[in-house]
Amino acid sequence: MSTWRKRTITALVIVFVFAHVPYYFTGVQHWPFTTFPMFSWKMSTRENGNAVFECELAYGVPADPSKPEFRLKPPMTGITHANDAVFRRMLRFPYRGETYDRLSKGCPADNVDACASQRMVREALRTVFHRYDKKRGVSKALPPLAGVKLYRVRYEFALDTATFKEAGKTLLGEWTVAGDTP
Repeated sequence: MSTWRKRTITALVIVFVFAHVPYYFTGVQHWPFTTFPMFSWKMSTRENGNAVFECELAYGVPADPSKPEFRLKPPMTGITHANDAVFRRMLRFPYRGETYDRLSKGCPADNVDACASQRMVREALRTVFHRYDKKRGVSKALPPLAGVKLYRVRYEFALDTATFKEAGKTLLGEWTVAGDTP
């Protein structure tokens, strides 16, 4: 093999390795296959023979109060599963967002990150709502929404029976049409 090929291959390997260093320290997954739920969430916790994992998911609140909340799926909003992980990053690392300076203004000094994080989540939920509303204009099969909520959903997967179920959810943030301020 010629010297220039060896150097080119070595340089590509070095670039590849060093390009991944930030992801190692931040814990952010960036490979294309991690957009699938089976690879996106860490399932290392085991309880009572079940694999347990949690993820942040957006739910739509129907305008008709008699109807239950429902999970907003990618075809309804045009936002992929990979963007579900964005909510997690907004909650854990709000200072990494480009809007942090704008959203942290007016926050209490002892709670700046949490305040900015909640504001980012509200803005993101507002965007999800408007994307859903735009899709609803095209597809009349989607019900009108009064708002959008973000939950941390806990799932359990029974390893012996392959049973997958929702084990609970915690409200992390919400955005409503009534509470929208221009």
